[in-house]
Amino acid sequence: MKLFLLICFGCFVLQSARSQTSNVVNQTISIAGSTESVTANGNTYTVQQTIGQSGVIGTFSSGDNTVRQGFIQPNVMDAVLSNKVPITLESQIFPNPFQNSISVTLKNNIEEKITVKLYDVLGRQVFNKNYWNNQQFNVDLHHLSSGRYIINVITAQKQFVGKIVKK
Repeated sequence: MKLFLLICFGCFVLQSARSQTSNVVNQTISIAGSTESVTANGNTYTVQQTIGQSGVIGTFSSGDNTVRQGFIQPNVMDAVLSNKVPITLESQIFPNPFQNSISVTLKNNIEEKITVKLYDVLGRQVFNKNYWNNQQFNVDLHHLSSGRYIINVITAQKQFVGKIVKK
């Protein structure tokens, strides 16, 4: 089984190296499970199901590609990333983990609107607020419950994505 997974991963990496574009591959490999694309009313939906899991759960990344092994997991990064803006914004977020608020310091000189968005581990947006012309600002997050979140700091031409933890 380990050899099979290693071969599958190797094939995926080889295919990724040959292609210069990002691809989303929806595939379920298990004893009982499947992936099907269904078209209804002009929209295409991907339906995945799996029964049982007898392997290791993990995530492997290489460049623009991510391979998830294990139970079916949502692709949170599709919800978080703004595809029109490159991930080149340099920022520092502290403290992490935090209790009530975080401080965001931007290393770039930003003279425009700055949007801060937070997403939970399922990709649901739980916070969205705009800030103006600030190189450093505090974000009050006392209302959030304890857990892991993905933070996205977006300007008109750059964005930053990171992980934060609320105690």
